[in-house]
Amino acid sequence: MKFILRIALLSLLALTSCTAPQAPKPNLEQLVSNQASMTKTLKALDPDLSVQILKTGVQNDKYVRIIALKLSNTPVIAAISQTSLKNPMFKDIIANADATPIGVKLFAPNSPIKRRADMQISEVKLSSIKNPVLHNYLASLGYTDKDVIIKRYSQFYYQKQTLDLIEYILPSINQFTTH
Repeated sequence: MKFILRIALLSLLALTSCTAPQAPKPNLEQLVSNQASMTKTLKALDPDLSVQILKTGVQNDKYVRIIALKLSNTPVIAAISQTSLKNPMFKDIIANADATPIGVKLFAPNSPIKRRADMQISEVKLSSIKNPVLHNYLASLGYTDKDVIIKRYSQFYYQKQTLDLIEYILPSINQFTTH
């Protein structure tokens, strides 16, 4: 009898160890205030995270990359990475983001790139988003001034070079977070 019970317990343990435990969903406040890479954070929620590139290139004397991050094909973040054309290191990071994601460079453990500690978080309306590519994209998704969009602004630096990262967290993120 002990032998059969032991086999049953071992079988149960084998079954439960085969299914990896899922990380708990963060709440919206945790997601917004997280100082880590947003891409990495979202990938933990959905390994099938996808990136839609809206624009890469020169815009208003800056080198920019404008993207939408999607979970289950739903846009949840729209972001602009931008730097002065006079910042060769950051321009190169943005230009080569298809091969090496920007976050990999910015958040690498031994990276000389640093993030300013004063990440700014605010609620914005669609009409306050002045970048025409991003504004039009969000409007095409049906967002209006009635929707609350959360804006995160971070600045990264290396020596005298800077890169601005503006992330717009869309209301659609709520279906992937706890409340």
